[in-house]
Amino acid sequence: MSWDETAVLVAINGVNPWYSLRHGHILIDTYGANTWEDSTDEHEHQAHLVEALPAATVQQLINHLIMHQPL
Repeated sequence: MSWDETAVLVAINGVNPWYSLRHGHILIDTYGANTWEDSTDEHEHQAHLVEALPAATVQQLINHLIMHQPL
């Protein structure tokens, strides 16, 4: 799986219907390990994508878009 194509899909078309957003922030401990802390604040500056449809569905869409040949 590649997140580059996913990022472009979401940047152009938005999150829905493929994903939802989980708001929160990353916590980094003194050893450099990180964890995610959820937040109910939708104005939180950090979020990550949560699959709303099966990965295979998004994969098929991205493959279709990549293979598009303009006329």
